[in-house]
Amino acid sequence: MKIHNTLTKTREVFQTLVPGKVTIYMCGITVYNLCHLGHARTQMAADFIVRYLAYQKYDITWVRNITDIDDKIIQAASKLQLDIHTLSSQMITAMQKDFKALGLLEPEHQPRATEYLPEMIAMIKELINKGNAYVHEGSVWFNIASYPEYGCFRHPTSKSSEADFVLWKKAKPEEPSYPSPWGAGRPGWHIECSAMSKAFLGERFDIHLGGKDLIFPHHENEIAQSFNCHGCIPARYWMHIGLLQIEGRKMSKSLNNFIDIKSLLSVYSAQDIRFFFLQTHYRHDATYTTEHMESSATAFKNLVHSLRRHPEVIGIDNSVIQAFELHMNDDFNTPEVCALLFRCKKLWNSTNCSILGNTILLILETLGFNFETNLSIKEIEELIFERANCKLEGNFSRADEIRGHLAHHDVFLSDVGSKTHWYIKK
Repeated sequence: MKIHNTLTKTREVFQTLVPGKVTIYMCGITVYNLCHLGHARTQMAADFIVRYLAYQKYDITWVRNITDIDDKIIQAASKLQLDIHTLSSQMITAMQKDFKALGLLEPEHQPRATEYLPEMIAMIKELINKGNAYVHEGSVWFNIASYPEYGCFRHPTSKSSEADFVLWKKAKPEEPSYPSPWGAGRPGWHIECSAMSKAFLGERFDIHLGGKDLIFPHHENEIAQSFNCHGCIPARYWMHIGLLQIEGRKMSKSLNNFIDIKSLLSVYSAQDIRFFFLQTHYRHDATYTTEHMESSATAFKNLVHSLRRHPEVIGIDNSVIQAFELHMNDDFNTPEVCALLFRCKKLWNSTNCSILGNTILLILETLGFNFETNLSIKEIEELIFERANCKLEGNFSRADEIRGHLAHHDVFLSDVGSKTHWYIKK
């Protein structure tokens, strides 16, 4: 398996620090608002990566932090006249509900920044003692000149053009704060991840995941403070996920193109959203348009149409599985996997080969799609079509009977306007 390492700008053979085990740290959500489609893109890409590593029988320890103290949280809480802990707790609950609805795997550890203040303070103390940080007017700053390799993610620059960054921020009047040796304040953003990754994974771990918007300054600063504290770069592989654009523009509330996960799930199924993101390589930016989403949903429907697992048929198509693994071992190349699946479905359409059908479903399930029902996609869609006609004819008892029959087979319906979406739930 080869992975593109942003730090070295090369594709490297994947070798874990401990054979058979993978340790992963991922920068999580700053919980000041509902999670949006950009978060879904980042988390779904990580989900594909983690699921494939699990498929390859790695023992995975995965940490994804939650930033629950930040300027944005303070501002949002003040606007809503809430304390920050109430707001962050509400947003964490909403985030977890959204991620579960998307079918995302849950990391083993999801530490909140405010729960690891002692670890952050201890790390800051060590940096001060080593001469890598200094106190100025109640705040603590990291001296980037103390780390000669600063700028390793970027082209070489003059140190004088870069700014020292804050490790501990002095509290302003009426702001929430926490006690420290330097006075009341709160941690800087960058120190959070260095302290929490060490708390769970140690000074060295295998993979650091995050959106590519975090490369600089966040991950640059993580490396600088961790190296000066522990004498090593914390992660062996730095993997960065592309961003999301809406209709060719950056998603922004000011542009009125902000789409939260809950709203999107009211229109499309989690399976549709998963397939939409599967078609873009994790390192590339994804572009969302209504037309693209509709086209993707139709393509997914065509891909799985009439497929049904045949448990009585033993075996899978090993040549297809080998091709799947070849693409995923090439820096998790999911677009090529999609192309492979469509080639296989075209062949299945002409042969109706049960082994090939089972293989297609196995690959999709490996990547997080759920087809655990004894009804075929075709049967489900035919029943939904019949139910829609029953409702138009006023035969609501039969429509309810169909809904109940589908629910008995773990298929649940969601009516949105004139459309009916279905999903499988165990």
